[in-house]
Amino acid sequence: MFRFVLLTCIAVLFTSIQTKEQNEFSYKDFCQYYGVKDSTDDSKAILIEFWASWCQPCRKINGEISELHNEYRNQSMTIGNGMKVIFVGLDTDSIRWSKAIRNDRIQWAEHFRDTAKFNSSFLMKNRISYLPMNVLLDSSGQVVSQGLYGKALRDKLDGFKTK
Repeated sequence: MFRFVLLTCIAVLFTSIQTKEQNEFSYKDFCQYYGVKDSTDDSKAILIEFWASWCQPCRKINGEISELHNEYRNQSMTIGNGMKVIFVGLDTDSIRWSKAIRNDRIQWAEHFRDTAKFNSSFLMKNRISYLPMNVLLDSSGQVVSQGLYGKALRDKLDGFKTK
């Protein structure tokens, strides 16, 4: 019995720490750091995808993100009226970065490049230390989820559909 209670307490503590860390991400800070126009007036959910041209798992996921964007960009959801995607590339080589955007066919999205890579003060502050990584925000800029991909991300978005 004691073991069960102890494990339950640890799980609750871990969940509260994880939630606190996720909620530290600030869309306002993101916009200021990367020079992004705050688009919360658009009333769309926002998926921010951190990636790099040299990251093979990221490159594979870019195709999945394109499919999700096509499906949800105009979808009425409780977290926003449609979805937009912002890609942040952790690349120092602008030519390689641009080629990856073209080759992955993600020109339709907004793109920003962080040449500091993981030394970026924004990434360190927000505990983003591996790729790929994403943050899903509702239309007001509040964190809905972080680090979901594939079926887990699709299920999360499906759960917000209103029609």
